[in-house]
Order: sequence, then C-alpha cells, then structure tokens
Amino acid sequence: MVNKKEMEFKLLKCNILIVSFLFTSFISIAQNKISGTILNSKNESLSYANVTVYNEKETSLVTYAITDENGKYSLELPKGIYFFKISFLGYKPLSIKKNIIKDEIFNFKLIEDVASLDEVVIKAKSLDALIRNDTIKYNLNKLTTGNEENLKDVLNKLPGVEIDENGKIKANGKKIDKLLIDGKEFFGDQHQLATENISAEMIKGISLLENFNDLTDIENQTHSGKTAMNIEIGENYKGQIKGNISIGGGYKNRYELNTNLFTFRKKTNLFFIGSTNNIGNQTFTFEDYISFQGGVQKFISDNTSSTTISSKDLPSYLLPNNNVESKNELFSALNFSYNPSEKFKLNSYVIFDKTSITEKQLIKQTYITNNQNVVLNIENSNDKQFLINNSFVNAVYKPSKKSVFEYVLSLSPQNNNLKSSDILTVTNYNTLIDKNSITLNQTLKFKHRFNKTILSSTIYYSYNENKENLNIISNESFLDLIFPNSNYKVLQNINNSHTNYGINTYLSRKITKKTSLKIKYILSNRKEKFISDIQNNTQHNDINFNVLENKIGFSFFNKRKSFLNYNFGSDISLLNAGEYFNTNILPFGNIKFNFNKSHNLKVSYKKNIDVPQVDNLINESYIQNYNTFITNQNIRPNTISKNDNFGVNYFIYDLFSGTLLSLGVNHIIGRNIITTNTEYTNDYITNKYFLGKTNKKTTSYLLLDKKFSKIPFNLRFKNTFSHLEDFNYINEIQNRYISNIFSNNLKLSSNFKTQIFNFDIGHKRKQSIFFSKNIETESKVILNEPYLNFNFNFNRFSITLNNSMEFYSINGLQSHFIRISPKIHYKTKDKKWKFYVKGQDILNINTNYVVENAIYDNYIEEKTLSTMAGYIIGGLTYKF
Repeated sequence: MVNKKEMEFKLLKCNILIVSFLFTSFISIAQNKISGTILNSKNESLSYANVTVYNEKETSLVTYAITDENGKYSLELPKGIYFFKISFLGYKPLSIKKNIIKDEIFNFKLIEDVASLDEVVIKAKSLDALIRNDTIKYNLNKLTTGNEENLKDVLNKLPGVEIDENGKIKANGKKIDKLLIDGKEFFGDQHQLATENISAEMIKGISLLENFNDLTDIENQTHSGKTAMNIEIGENYKGQIKGNISIGGGYKNRYELNTNLFTFRKKTNLFFIGSTNNIGNQTFTFEDYISFQGGVQKFISDNTSSTTISSKDLPSYLLPNNNVESKNELFSALNFSYNPSEKFKLNSYVIFDKTSITEKQLIKQTYITNNQNVVLNIENSNDKQFLINNSFVNAVYKPSKKSVFEYVLSLSPQNNNLKSSDILTVTNYNTLIDKNSITLNQTLKFKHRFNKTILSSTIYYSYNENKENLNIISNESFLDLIFPNSNYKVLQNINNSHTNYGINTYLSRKITKKTSLKIKYILSNRKEKFISDIQNNTQHNDINFNVLENKIGFSFFNKRKSFLNYNFGSDISLLNAGEYFNTNILPFGNIKFNFNKSHNLKVSYKKNIDVPQVDNLINESYIQNYNTFITNQNIRPNTISKNDNFGVNYFIYDLFSGTLLSLGVNHIIGRNIITTNTEYTNDYITNKYFLGKTNKKTTSYLLLDKKFSKIPFNLRFKNTFSHLEDFNYINEIQNRYISNIFSNNLKLSSNFKTQIFNFDIGHKRKQSIFFSKNIETESKVILNEPYLNFNFNFNRFSITLNNSMEFYSINGLQSHFIRISPKIHYKTKDKKWKFYVKGQDILNINTNYVVENAIYDNYIEEKTLSTMAGYIIGGLTYKF
C-alpha cells in the first residue's frame, strides 16, 4: 500500500514538472510593446474602449486591452501580422491590419454612428470585469443576481475570489493583504467581520488591486507586492448614521442578538458590531487571533527574516477546528478610520470577545513504538472559556511626496480557562488549566526619497508573556510522580516570555531606467525566558536564551510595467545564539512573466533559517498532560534549521470567454529540523526535543472559474493537495511518517437575472490519509458531500433551502448524515422590517457528530466529535 502511494506521489511530481515546463516554454517568445490612444472625431479620448487583436486569418483572438480613463491602452505581441479591432458603444467599429516587428505606438480614431446606436446597445456585450494596469474592477451587475445578502455572498460570485474555511478572503489562491472600505482600512486581517456584516445592498463596486500602494508608499517607489480589495459603498449609505438590529429565539432556548452601526463619510468611517448567540456563529475566530498575534512582523518588510519553529510544522487545516457541542459568544468590535487630508490617516479598532464552549469526543490514539503499537481509547469532555481583547492603532503622516512616517501599536491581553475530563477504562483524569497572556507590539517607520534613492528605516519592539497554571487530579498515580498520602494531584506553573526589538533599514536606488538596487541592514535582539516548576517534585527549569542577529543583504529588481519582472538577491545572517556564532548565506529570488494584463507566470525561491525557542532548550522535564512529559535531548542554542522554499504560480483570466484559471505549487525542504524522540515506560510517555534530518512539505491548488455565455450558468472547480513527509524518533530509532490530504469542490451555479429562482449544485470531497512508513500504521478518513441549494424570491418573500448529504468512511467504517437548512424572509414594503424563520441542520436537532483524523509527533489520532445540534429560530430585523 505504501509503495503504491509513493508511486502516485512521484507521478504527481512528474506531472507538476511537465506542466511547469510547458508554462515556461511560453516565455521564449520575444514580445513587442504596443501602445496608443483611442480618440473620437473631436480628438476626445474614449475611456473603456475595447482593443482586440486577432491573428492574420482572423480566426482566433490573440490578446485584448481596455483603455483607461485617458483613452490609453497597452499590450504586448510577438513579431507577426495581426488584425486590430477597436470598438466602442455608439461608434463604428474599426479593423486595421498591422505588421509588428518592433515596439510601436498606434493611435486609432473612431467615428460616431448615431443611426445604429440602438442596435449597438442591444448587441453590445458587457464584460465580467475591466482590467486596467494592476486593477481588476468587477462588473457586479453581470456577476450577481440580486439575491445576495451580504459581502460574503457577493465575493463568492466573483471569478477567482473565495472565502476559505477560516473566513479569509482569497484571490487566485492568495489571501489579500488589505481589505478597504472606500479606500480606508477595515478591521485589519479580520475579514469575516466585513464579509458577514456588510450587506449586499450597500455595495456599489468591488476592485482587486495588485501591487497596492497607499499613503505609506512614496513617489517613484517600486511595486509593493501587496494585494488589496476595495469595497465601494453606495451613495445612499454615505454621510448618514445607518445600521440594523436583529433578535431571534427558538427551540431549546436558542437565541441570537446582532446589531450593526455604521457611518461612511468623506474623511471618516465608523463601524460598530455587537453580537451574542448560542447557535454557533463565531464572529471572531481562532485564526483571526493568530493573525492578530503576528503583530509587528507584518510591518517589518523583510522577506527573509529568521523565524522561530516548533517541533511540528503541519498544514493549518490539520489543526483542531471549531467542532464543539455547544458555544456561547459575547462579541463587540469598533473600527474607526480617519483620513482628514492627503497627508494623514488613522486606522484603529478594538475587539472584545468572550466565548464559552463545551466539547465531547471519543478518541482513539495509536502510539507508534518499535515493536507493538500502544492504543488508547479515551472519553474526553472539555469546558473552555476564552476572554480576548485586541486593540490596534495605525497612524501615517506624510509631510511631502518624498517622506512618510508610520506608527503601529497593537495590544492583546487574554485569559483562557480549560476544564478537561478524560476517562481511560477505570482511570479518571481531571485537568484544570488557567492561562493568562499579554502581547504588545510597536513599530515606528520612516521613509524618504533623495532623488533616485529611497531610505527606509523601521524601529520595532515586541513583548509577549504567557503564564499557565496546570492542575491535574486523578484516582490513581500517574507520570511516575511522588504523591504524599495518596493524594493524586499535581500542580505546575509555567512562565514563558519573549522580548524582541531591533531596526530594519534599507537603501534603494535606480541603476538603470528599469532596474534598481536595494541594500539593507537588519539588527534584531530576541530575549526569551522559560520557567517551569512542579510542586512537591524536583523538576524545575529557569532558562534564559538570547539571540542577536546582524543581517546585511542586497537585491536587484525592475519596474513592474514590463513583460519580465524580477527580484533576486541574498542576505548574510550573522547570528549569535547564546554563546555560539553562526553565519548563513540566504539567497532569494522571484521572476514574473507578464504575457498580458491578465496572464502571468511566477516562479520563486527563498532560503531561510530557524532557531530554537527557549522551551526547546530546557534541562528538566515539564508536564504536557496526564500521560506525557516534555524535555530536551540534544537541542542546543546553535541548532540552526534551514528551509528551501520553491513556488510556481500561474494565472490567466479571459474576459471574453469568461474563463479564469489559477494554479500554484509550493514545495518546502527542511534540513536539520527539530523533531521529537519518544520514549515509553509502563506509566507515561516522554517526548524529547531531538535534532532530526529533513522534512518535505508540498501544497498545491487549482482554481477554475467558467462563465458560460449562452446559458446563465457558472462552473467552479477547486482542488487542493497537501503532502507532508517527516521523521521522528522512537527510542532514538528513526520513524518516517507521511500525511496526504486531498480536497476538491465542483459547483455549478445559476445566474438567472429574474431573481425568482437560482441554485447551486455540486460535490465536495476530502480525503485524509496518515501512515507510518516503518510500522505500517494507517488512518484514512474520506468525506463525500453532494449538495443542492435553492433560492426563491417572489414579491417580498425570500426562501433559501440548503441541502447536503455527508458520507463518512473512517478506515472502512461507514456513516452518513442528511443536512437540511431552510430560511424564510419577509420584508415590509419600506424594507425597514424583515421577519425571518431559519433552521440549521434541522434533521439533527437532538444529536450530531463528525469524524476526523490527524497525525502528531508520535501518534495517530482518530476521533468522533459531538458537534452543535441543529436549531430552528424565528426573529426580526429592523434597519434604520
């Protein structure tokens, strides 16, 4: 079985190499830049005129362009003979034959055709989007049906755009860097706050901006590499205080209360969100919190900086998800944006979230040993409470076009409490964990342009402290600890703190018309402290770890408006870790081939290094849980892990055929990585941080959107694949384990403009396979989910019916669910009141569960989780 999987993976890699070779073969064709202006008979420029180029026989479309606000167009063609066809509403189309042998400027003049204007209006074909330079502006009138309720529904209709399982907005497989409302930032990376709370009727337009530049960028700066999405708000929602309040309740005391209050003005945006419910709606997710905790690193522009590592680096979708038996949330958030002039802007927000959840799960853990695997069957229940407060301020002052100052502050205190009960046959373990933490990040950046030279300097400071009190009580002895008077109770205290500060400076200067040189210097100092103490036992840690890094580097890059964009260079890292000194050369590079404005290929490479965290360097064991100790075997301060990152991304969007294709492959090879050596005794397990050899991780995605021209249907296919090959050690004997995760979604959607009826039909599949190479231990979970969703609208009624069937197969055992979620809305004539009845998974109101599997350092886990049962509630919404 394993050999077959390995052969399949090798075949996949071969296919990837072949596809990459085919793509790169396109770039061998020399391109000539063709540009010009489209005018009318009065020599006035025509904005958004169509310029299409066909081959010599006029049998196939070669490329196209759309003029900008000044009537200018630009495209690239190899040598040859072509037909240029220029068209604009109300003008006679023009067709001219051109022989292309070099860069040319072709200006075209169109003649008005008033007599045939009506016919042109009828036959004119509007495009799904307009592409100008680095901006895609979507045609919402054509892409949406009018049935959409919120921003999330609208975004899911846009080609290449999706909302992932963590609520993040992705465009062409990449998470957007900034979400803007009328050009002003909105709640940072917390995309879900926008997608769930901005109603569809408020949206006037949506644009995707590549190489996004804002007030922090200065004149003649190179392309930023940032992606932003701007949501334009309709005029009816500007200059006033608007909002809504919604309240609902239903069967088994289920309830929800939500309110939005917002005002969008020329200089100020204000948005308040309040919510409390027990139906499972999570406004602020764990993924949002992790993103917020990234803090200072997002504002230090260094794509090769060292990062700390843990003993595992699994794909994010292997981490525990949000499947819980019950959940109560109290949430509030306030976002304030202020842009009084072209010289100053302020963006700030405050988020408060209190969430209480209950989990129940049956767990089968298979621990991998050298001779016979150890299997534990556990009945687990958890009560967790999270109290989070996030505050963020970003101020930018730009005294001139040549200078800019930026200050960022983020503060996040947190208190988490966990009560856990685990039953193994006749042994009970009750665990109480109290965690308190605080994170403070600050940066101050200055940027200035001297003629052809740009100077940028950032001073940063970051502090994080985590305190944990662990209390375990049992009816039997555990972990081979000493328990006076048969009192099977243990108390452990841990204090872990991190301080990081430094400066990041670079000089960028043009050396040719299209090429620039960047020289940078980075100084960072990271101080860490780890203290652990187990009451009535001798295990004690008091570790200090100091990492000082000096980094110098250079890079070459060119301007973005060309066929070939590139950025390559290298850093030299001078690293003092503890008493040890280490030097590393870290090359990086990326190349982008722009075949036209909506067709490109990117290839990238980057080497980086990782250093241990302070808790990897402990001298004595500390407790992870009732059956596991954590300690260190051979990790030293001078342990340096190295990673080689390879990436290929391809994108093409044909506006005329309505076809978008985006695919990417990323491959990471880790060397000298930190893993674990697991030692078993009769009573407990000890995981020791251990210096391993290599690991490999490959992730890929493919996204295809197709809009049919003759029938009102859209087709979307998305496929993702993740392969992780890693090593750990069992009693110092190497064990190889592999993780393969496949997922795909095929969906056909209608786009009837009548708004009376629309539907989605499709099929989702996810297959997770984890196995240990040495001992032939395997866990396989397969989920097949066909679904059919309907939306009906007549008069002021709206009915939505979401239906799906879930078929689980876990190591050959079968189970299935039928899930039906209806919703009925009625709006009053003035649209201020809305009455609703909605249900979620109404066939499983009393019981519900899912099955999952995952792989960890030394065991494979299969679990059956009780998830939130369905509900039926009714309520009303008032809009003011």
